Amino acid sequence: MMNETMMTQDQYNTVALAQVDTDGDKCEETCPDCGKLAVRHDFECCHSGSVNAHYTLNCSHCGYHECDQDECSICDEAISLTRHHYDEAAKWVTFFNSIEECLMNGRGVPGLLWTEFKHVVHQQPEVVGWLDTFLDLEGVNAEQLILHFKQQMVKVRFDLRFN
Repeated sequence: MMNETMMTQDQYNTVALAQVDTDGDKCEETCPDCGKLAVRHDFECCHSGSVNAHYTLNCSHCGYHECDQDECSICDEAISLTRHHYDEAAKWVTFFNSIEECLMNGRGVPGLLWTEFKHVVHQQPEVVGWLDTFLDLEGVNAEQLILHFKQQMVKVRFDLRFN
C-alpha cells in the first residue's frame, strides 16, 4: 500500500524550486582591475533540471566583469569581441605573409593597406596582442610591431638585391 504522505514528482519539484534563492546576496568587494569597490552577487539558478550556485562580480568604475554562470550575455559579448580581434589579426598575418611574395615579384606594398594596418594597431591594442601571439614577438606594442614589419620588408629587399 502506498504511503499517503508521499509526494508526486511534480509536487517535489514545486517545493524544491521554491527553495532556490534566485535573488541571492549582494556585497561589495575590491575590484581586481581598478581596486575600487565592485558588487559581488551570489545566487542560485536552475539549469537543465539542476540547481546551481553562481556568482558575478561587476565593477561600475572600470567595467570589470567576472562570473561562473553557464549563460552570460556579458561574457558572450566579450567572446564575440575577442573573436573580432582574432579575425582582424589573422587578416593582417595573411597580409604580411603576402608582402614577401609582392616584394619578390618586384611589386611594392600597397600604401592604403599599410596605412590601414598602422591605424588598426594604434586603435585596437587587442589586435596587437593577437599578432604578438601569432608571431611570438615577446610582448610588443603598436610601434614595435610596425617596426618589426618594416624590418622584415627591408630584410626581404636586401636578400633580393644580393641573391
